[in-house]
This record gives sequence, C-alpha cells and structure tokens, in this order.
Amino acid sequence: MSEWISVEEHLPNCIFEHEGKMVSQSVEVTDGESWTRGHLVDDETWVIYESNYDFLTICDDDVSHWSPMMELPD
Repeated sequence: MSEWISVEEHLPNCIFEHEGKMVSQSVEVTDGESWTRGHLVDDETWVIYESNYDFLTICDDDVSHWSPMMELPD
C-alpha cells in the first residue's frame, strides 16, 4: 500500500499530454480530512474529480498530500 506524500515534498510527474497541457496520472488526494481522486496539471493546479458524495469532495487549493492509486489485484 502506498504512503501519503506531502505536496510540499514532491508532486506527481506530469507525463501525459491532454488538451495542450501536461498532466499526471490519476492519484488519490487529501486535505487531511477528506479524500478523493484527481490529477495534477503542469502549472501545479489540481483537477479534482467530481463525486456525488460530500466526504469525497475537497477544494483543489486545499490538497495537502497525494498518493498513487492502488494497483488492481491480479
């Protein structure tokens, strides 16, 4: 299982091109209270994926940590 990484220490690598910008692969993100999924854009802004559940919603400005997505089982 992956550990949470502080955005102050390291950001995900933006290795995919999408709509003229470089973006990271999808990652788990948290503000320390809630978590959800999203990806980072090369201008260091987060795109947070929408959710129908309020406990999976955070503001992109409040992302404090991220973690790679879990790998699927074999």
